Amino acid sequence: MKSINEKQPAHKLGILGLISLIQMIIAGCGPEFDDPTMAVLKRPEILSIVLEPPEAAPGETVKASFLMADRRGVIQGNANVWLPTDGSGEASESEMVALLDEMGLDLESLGTAAIEFQVPLAGSFTFDEDGRSGLTMGLFAAIGSTPSPQTPVAQILETLDSHVERGDVKSALRTLVVSERADQNQNPLILGIVAGDKQAQNTRLAIARSEDSDIAATRQLAADNPLTVKAEQEVVFAATVQDDGNPELSLRYQWISTGGDFGGLRERVQAFEVPKYKQLSPGEMDQTGQQNVDPRLDPNLHPVWLIARDNGTPGALGQSWAEFYIRVTPLQ
Repeated sequence: MKSINEKQPAHKLGILGLISLIQMIIAGCGPEFDDPTMAVLKRPEILSIVLEPPEAAPGETVKASFLMADRRGVIQGNANVWLPTDGSGEASESEMVALLDEMGLDLESLGTAAIEFQVPLAGSFTFDEDGRSGLTMGLFAAIGSTPSPQTPVAQILETLDSHVERGDVKSALRTLVVSERADQNQNPLILGIVAGDKQAQNTRLAIARSEDSDIAATRQLAADNPLTVKAEQEVVFAATVQDDGNPELSLRYQWISTGGDFGGLRERVQAFEVPKYKQLSPGEMDQTGQQNVDPRLDPNLHPVWLIARDNGTPGALGQSWAEFYIRVTPLQ
């Protein structure tokens, strides 16, 4: 792999401009839900960035991926750019170029949906008394067709500030815990989700998960096999999650959908009011009973996401997600 310097001179990359953009992410990152409960998705948002593993030693390989969606469902295939940072946005131009080289990253890799990188050597970090430090990954992801996925990464970087100003992209940060500890933290693992009523939840749901090797395949399987529910009824979801600690205490749960009501609660066992049935508008389709469906075209096929995060334990920044679908049918 050629280095950044070999493929493109640093001054042509506009590295100083990228540093200012990273500062913009730090100042304003995180989803901005129109829904005050942060549970009903009404506009494009980056819902999750998963680092696997969430804690790694210098020299180890880490994979970063993200989940982005809007009011119609998952957004896939749009342009995106990853930018590593020390979390302060104060790195110099030469430090930024050196960091990219040490992580084994070139321009093309910065534009992939899932990126793999090497944790820089220990000399690049200042460790606290517990032996931990951090490496932060910034993400810019297009919310529409501009910039195009076919646009070269170098060109996107040159015009990224204008895309940010116009609101063409969403941004987010995710921090990797760097340590050589023997008991490194792991991401929570969502083993399964079942549905039912308040008394019992016995219907196992088809889910896609952040750790799946082929998310596109499991997502399609989940969309083709939704939970069928009557409009405006209550259903209860229950997740089984594996974690280093007690999942009832060590994790935070966030349920998100494109409709319905979670009552402002964030529980492992979560009640949900099903949204109203919608009549089709031009360009929409009723895909009931079909296979290889496109959920973005069916207003009554709603994705539901569960984001499981570590619950504020110092040095624990694990995160994972699961996705399933509900099909809303009329009350009659």
